[in-house]
Order: sequence, then structure tokens, then C-alpha cells
Amino acid sequence: MHMTKIRTTITINKDLLKKAKQYDISISSFLDIELRRYLAFIEGKTHSESKQECGRRDLNPSFKLGKLK
Repeated sequence: MHMTKIRTTITINKDLLKKAKQYDISISSFLDIELRRYLAFIEGKTHSESKQECGRRDLNPSFKLGKLK
């Protein structure tokens, strides 16, 4: 199941964003995954149920780039 994405604007702490960029974290992907996880939590879904909804995205794409071991 593919969900349509829309562009939006968020406000984030400058230092937090800088640190995330140092680790090559995609804020958009991270927020999408963690928001799904949080919504599953407050809706009382189990971890395995919420995992299926998150898709196959990697929270840390830099691992695939060989930056982390």
C-alpha cells in the first residue's frame, strides 16, 4: 500500500537539526516512521502490527553507505 506524501513545514531546534545532519538522518523519513510508531502505540496496536505499517524504510540510511559499522 503506497501513501501519497505532501510537502509541509515543521519547526525544529537548530542544534538538533544540525546533529541529525551530521549522522545523515533523513528528517522526513524519520518523522514518518516514528509518527506511525507513535500512532500505533496510542491506538493500542502491537509492535508487529505497527512494523507492517511502517514499510521497509531504514531509520539510518548512512549504514547502507558504509559510514557506520
